Amino acid sequence: SSLTPPPPTHTHTQQILHEVCGEMVPGELLALMGPSGSGKTSLLSIIAGRAAKAVETKGRVTSGGARLTKAAKRRIGFV
Repeated sequence: SSLTPPPPTHTHTQQILHEVCGEMVPGELLALMGPSGSGKTSLLSIIAGRAAKAVETKGRVTSGGARLTKAAKRRIGFV
């Protein structure tokens, strides 16, 4: 017979961004800076509509006051 460990009984969650708001204006350059692990890539992924399925978000991302469309998400990129 073999022993298998029981499945995990809980999932680990961690809030990495707190009360974030901002505005990006067309034609302006935006720089996002911070130390490693501060959530820069997570924030940009959420803004671009490319966050991992496991990422829970609250609030909304809008463009011109309206939620982002698939076409708008395709035009958003970051390096």
